[in-house]
Amino acid sequence: MKLMHIFIVGLMILGLSTMNAFAEPPVFNAPVDLIAGEETIPADESGYTVPNLGDWDGDGDLDMMVGTFWEGPIYYYQNIAEEGEPVFEAMGNLQADGENITTNFG
Repeated sequence: MKLMHIFIVGLMILGLSTMNAFAEPPVFNAPVDLIAGEETIPADESGYTVPNLGDWDGDGDLDMMVGTFWEGPIYYYQNIAEEGEPVFEAMGNLQADGENITTNFG
């Protein structure tokens, strides 16, 4: 019984310390446009554009693919920077067998 009491008090303390960690609401920076060359990377009007970074071309840096929540193409942007800050160049829509690969709603 005493062990159960200690366990419950421990959970209460843990819960109170967790509540304090989240007492202040998060503060977010203002959104910024993603740029490829001199063009703004298209965003879905829903606001749910999904950029994904990965070394898609195997050259050791991070390239970007951008899809949307709604139906639409997946855009591929190659990082052409030698080093440092990424510089993205639009390479077109992601395709398979000559057809655009698209996302579906949801």
